[in-house]
Amino acid sequence: MYVQERVYNSGVRVVWSLLRDNEEVGAVVVYHATQKAYCSIDIHGQAACEGSAGGGGYDKASAAFEQAACKAFPEVKVPNIGGTGMNRCEQFLLTLGYRVIRVIG
Repeated sequence: MYVQERVYNSGVRVVWSLLRDNEEVGAVVVYHATQKAYCSIDIHGQAACEGSAGGGGYDKASAAFEQAACKAFPEVKVPNIGGTGMNRCEQFLLTLGYRVIRVIG
């Protein structure tokens, strides 16, 4: 699986499993590589969506998540959560009806 490949081959910081009705329906993986953060949102039955963020002075993980979320959930207005921390990203997923299980992070 795409997400598993990212977990094993990168500097993974966050792995969340997404559940609905106690069934795993997707995953979120955030990983870092050379001053850049990447996020992959993999909802089963859809192509995995990626985002990335570089630079300094802000939370790159949540910025990468926001970019990936805009691709993964095009029917939803994704709030401006980039740079605010992963807790805000988790809250966004909860509003979509997902249960978030922290595997890492």
